[in-house]
Amino acid sequence: MIKPKPLTLERKKALFGFLFVAPWLIGFLLLMAVPFYRSLRFSLSKLTIDSDGYSLEWVGLRNYRYIFMQDAWFVRVLTDAVVTMATNLPLIIFSVCSRQRCCRRNSGDECWPARSSSCRSCWRRALSRSWTAEIIWPKLSVRSARTWKATTRACAASS
Repeated sequence: MIKPKPLTLERKKALFGFLFVAPWLIGFLLLMAVPFYRSLRFSLSKLTIDSDGYSLEWVGLRNYRYIFMQDAWFVRVLTDAVVTMATNLPLIIFSVCSRQRCCRRNSGDECWPARSSSCRSCWRRALSRSWTAEIIWPKLSVRSARTWKATTRACAASS
């Protein structure tokens, strides 16, 4: 019986590297790639629900042409969502950074909410700061509400 060759150091490193990345790769394929593929397939098809489940009819980019060229509500909602995200994201980043600074100043190292009362208060302040966008920029929420009401009325009137 022939003995298999022992693995070289380079092969062992490659094998351990693959084993280290394998759980992430499996998780990515199951939790991200498959749903992404299915949602892309649904967006490029016409979905018809029947007694057997559902069936897909390929329509290509017709759905995208409709939402961007004909549907007035989608463009407004998309614009509001992007503006809200662009204004809230810097506040959230600032609040998390200030929480880290506060925790380091109070406890000497990074902390989590369960460690001490000073850390819990830092987390509380950070989370409350992330919601201050509605106070700092009240016009955004008013404009979003107006847009939502106007589009709801327009949709109800057209149907």
